[in-house]
Amino acid sequence: MQRFAWICSVYGALLFLHPAHAQQSDIDSLLRVIRQHEASGLVDTSLVRALNGLAFDYDGYKSDSALALVIKAHTLAERLGYTRGGIISWIYMGNIYETQGQYNNALSVLFQALDLATTTKDTSLIIKAHNSLGIVYADKGEFQSALTHYFSSLKLAEAKRDSSIMSISANNIAASYQKLNRPTESLRYYRYAFTIAELTKRTREIAFALGNMGLVYADENQNDSALLMFREAYQKFKTIGDRRMEATQLVSIGVVYRRQGGYTQSLEALGEALVIQKDIGERIYHIETLFSIAQTLLLVRRHTEALVYARRAVDSAEATSAKKIVLGDALGVLSMVYDSLGRYKEALAVHQRMAIVRDSMLTEESLNKSMQLQAEYEAEKKDVQILAMTKDGELRNKERVWMSALAIALAVVVLTLVSFYRLKIRSEKKAKKLALFLEEKNGEILRQQEVLEEQAREIEQINNELQGKYLVLEQQMNLQTDYTELRILNKLVHPHFLFNTLNSIYALSLIQSPKTPSMMLKLADLMRYLLVNSERDEVSLKDEVAYLENYITLEKLRLNENTAQVRFKYQINDLHSPYVPPLLFLPFVENAFKHGAATQTDDIHISIEFVLQGNEIFFYVYNTKPLSFQSPTSTNTGLANVRKRLQILFPERHDLQIEETISTFEVRLWIRL
Repeated sequence: MQRFAWICSVYGALLFLHPAHAQQSDIDSLLRVIRQHEASGLVDTSLVRALNGLAFDYDGYKSDSALALVIKAHTLAERLGYTRGGIISWIYMGNIYETQGQYNNALSVLFQALDLATTTKDTSLIIKAHNSLGIVYADKGEFQSALTHYFSSLKLAEAKRDSSIMSISANNIAASYQKLNRPTESLRYYRYAFTIAELTKRTREIAFALGNMGLVYADENQNDSALLMFREAYQKFKTIGDRRMEATQLVSIGVVYRRQGGYTQSLEALGEALVIQKDIGERIYHIETLFSIAQTLLLVRRHTEALVYARRAVDSAEATSAKKIVLGDALGVLSMVYDSLGRYKEALAVHQRMAIVRDSMLTEESLNKSMQLQAEYEAEKKDVQILAMTKDGELRNKERVWMSALAIALAVVVLTLVSFYRLKIRSEKKAKKLALFLEEKNGEILRQQEVLEEQAREIEQINNELQGKYLVLEQQMNLQTDYTELRILNKLVHPHFLFNTLNSIYALSLIQSPKTPSMMLKLADLMRYLLVNSERDEVSLKDEVAYLENYITLEKLRLNENTAQVRFKYQINDLHSPYVPPLLFLPFVENAFKHGAATQTDDIHISIEFVLQGNEIFFYVYNTKPLSFQSPTSTNTGLANVRKRLQILFPERHDLQIEETISTFEVRLWIRL
């Protein structure tokens, strides 16, 4: 499963860089443009773009044609002095070499593209070159080098505020961490990509992030979470009409079902994926679907059907010049099917082919040489057997002489044995007496040993009971300590909030603002909530969100509507089901208004978002800071208290990230309930 999950992950990253292979109508349009240029003899930059575009569409299933097109495009671009077109040709050339498994050639042209793009300061092409280099290094298994280029791409995208490239780079980084078996970092960057996609409302990128998180959960054997993510990704790809990725999610769902023993559901999902891939003319990635179906059929002992799908997978891999790793996997499954059918000769032949594909050190020539040596050895062994048969007659004659001598020697031995027999009987009687004596002594020793062992077991049982009581006592003391500290932190929240709110009302009262009475009423409602819920361990998330909404409304009363933009958004399907600790999110919201609205002279932007998915909460707060910002007087208790509360309430089940720049302040909080 981990191997297959990585294949899907790399597939997802490649499709992210190349959103989808063109439809046939797009290819026909590009071909018409190229033919018109050739007929008219016109050579300009549009012809370079058309050649690059057609090569891009051919990449993956007509790699040789695609390579010829980009070489021609690069030659024309150099002749026209069209630098950007030449760089794009190099990048596409590197992608094609990567598809063909020619990694050294791919790295060579991609580094040339990166150098030239850096010289011309074309940031978008620098980003593309870094991402393409990362993919090549990931295919080679050099994931640290891949991460270096992915992080460079992410940094440039963040500087440009290009959310699409930020999401692509974050997904690629997460995929590399996933292959390095670092699931925590992998999930972190997949969630980063998911957050960006959510904020920009890009359904396609949201779907990719969900599917990739599902792959991490699958690698960690969290199958239920993986299925949930794959299904959500499948629905979103289906909504936007991306049938290729819709099929990919179905394949992932089918593989997870197979791991859980749901073979019927697995075959249904994989079969549906295969139908979609056939409809859209998928020529490469349906190979994994074919041998995955064969694996599932093999587990339910439908060997004949498994053989059909395994053969189709191998035939498709050979016909489309698929990567060696894909062909090797298909051959491995076919070998297992032959073995299960008892066709061992064919299984061995396929296995040898798989070894040639997977092991670069074992070539066809070396394998044939080893078979030739084996044949020569068999011939030599037969010659030795013939020589042995010729000498067999001579040995038989000598054997008769030896048999006669042996008969005489045997008679002498019998007489000797009879003489010693009587002596042996006497010795055995003495030995029996000695054995009885030793047996009695040994019995006494064993009885004493059993008594000692029983006493040792009793002592050990008493020791275990004492240790158990000590552990229970220690746990009770730790729980009591955490509970006491949590109560103290809860108490600190109330005066902190009250003092800040009273300061706001006092500031309005000094200028005799008409908003003062409304703020007093809001404050009364908020204090009533505090009195009712502050001593509770948990409150409904619905009540907590309503409380924050009232607080935000109160704070907005003292802001200038012309210069202040305050947005409060939440996506919660069922507000009655989950419960959270009271006033957990308030310090972050309060901090946004305290620092983001420090003056009335600058534009104020405050954004607060809640997202609830299953048993996970994603909380986001963003606020700008005035250019002439000076930190207001603060006791610094709010954020420090909430960090301690999170450590006590959600150990190992939360992630708090706070980022502050000269002009902004951002908080990202993830909690698993």
